Amino acid sequence: MSLDIQSYSHRYIKFQLDDIDTLTRTFQAAPLNCIQTTPGVLGARLYDVSTSRLEVRDAAYAEGVSLTLSDPFPRFALGISLGGDVQVQGVNLNTSNVSYISGANGMIARLKPGARWCNICIDWNLLESAAEVQRYAPIAGDNYYGMPVRIHNQLAATLSSVAQGTLYAEKPDEELEDSLVHAVLHALNAGSGRATYKTNLDRRKHNVHTVIEFIRAEYSRPVTITALCRLTGVSERTLQYHFKMSVGLSIQQYLMHYRLQRARALLLRGHFEHISEVASACGIHHLGRFSQYYRRLFGELPRATLVTSFQ
Repeated sequence: MSLDIQSYSHRYIKFQLDDIDTLTRTFQAAPLNCIQTTPGVLGARLYDVSTSRLEVRDAAYAEGVSLTLSDPFPRFALGISLGGDVQVQGVNLNTSNVSYISGANGMIARLKPGARWCNICIDWNLLESAAEVQRYAPIAGDNYYGMPVRIHNQLAATLSSVAQGTLYAEKPDEELEDSLVHAVLHALNAGSGRATYKTNLDRRKHNVHTVIEFIRAEYSRPVTITALCRLTGVSERTLQYHFKMSVGLSIQQYLMHYRLQRARALLLRGHFEHISEVASACGIHHLGRFSQYYRRLFGELPRATLVTSFQ
């Protein structure tokens, strides 16, 4: 039984159900051939977010369950335990590892009663493009990967929050995809010893100005870190570090502040009658979040600013 379906630019679903067939049909990126469960009530609790290029879910089961996909599928898939006994491709997941698969050999995941996990499926073209632009080590095959507990917990919290609609819910699909792919790549490359790319001071200033000019020109459209890395030719880590050192804000914070400043200018000029039109024109597509951020920055709701413009 579906408890809640909300409409974003991407697909968001929350399920509390006991029907296995319904559970099977909820998998979009990697449709399952078979779901088997131990005797008793399935008691599945599922949160799911998907775009055309990725799917992320947070799932818990009262009873033990096995998820089987025998056919190849063109997706990278990663599983991370959120509690209980979770096994993917024969690997027991814990608080310091994840398991990922290429999709070429299908998938087998097993969860014992009371287990909970997050999994994310990503289109290979999206993953490989982001890895190349952000200069992360390439990923291939089926493998499990040990990582520091802190990094593991950060990734688990990010995926769970996205699946439950409490993180990145206001982002357009392209920005949502970029944020999630970066989070996965960052976690998998944590402590890998990949090379550090250095730039001189002039190059640093040039990159920061390039990002600012791009944001000012494109703030009404999706702006992704991958696009900015491609534009400047440096890694995400380097670009974020240089921008924060120079501006005092992260790129995402600067982008949001700039969008809100532009929105306030439009409201004061009285060019729009509806708040939603202003938010959308400035690249913020979640009206509730827009009002929340606007009030936090300017101390009043957008409606109050709009009313003032007509007085």
